[in-house]
Amino acid sequence: MGTPASIQEMVINALAVATKREPASIALTHAFRDDLGLNSLDTIELMYGVEEAFDLMIPDADLPKLVTVGALIQYLHERVSPGGSPVSTSKQVLAKPATKPEGVIRPTTPRVNTKKRSRA
Repeated sequence: MGTPASIQEMVINALAVATKREPASIALTHAFRDDLGLNSLDTIELMYGVEEAFDLMIPDADLPKLVTVGALIQYLHERVSPGGSPVSTSKQVLAKPATKPEGVIRPTTPRVNTKKRSRA
C-alpha cells in the first residue's frame, strides 16, 4: 500500500515533470489548468498515468471534481486506503512533458499528393 506521503510525492513529482517546475513550487491548492497551465490533453494524460501507477480506474463521473493537486491526492488516499484499491509502490506516475507527449495519437491532416500525374 502507498503511504499518504508517497502518494503526494508521486503526484507532485509527476506534475513537476509535466510542467517543468520544481516539485517544491507545486502547492496542493494549485489547479491543473489555471495554476499549472495544463491543457485538457495534458490533464487526461496525467490521469491516465495516475491510473497506471496506482492500478485503478478513475470513473468519468469523478473527473470533474479532480481539478486541483490536493483534490487528486485526497481522491487517491480514499481509493487506496486499507480496504480500497491496491497500490503498487514499485510503479511510478508516468508524467510526460507537456511539450512532447509520447504514445499519444494526434489527429493529422490528410497528406496531399504533391506529385503531378502525367497524362497519357
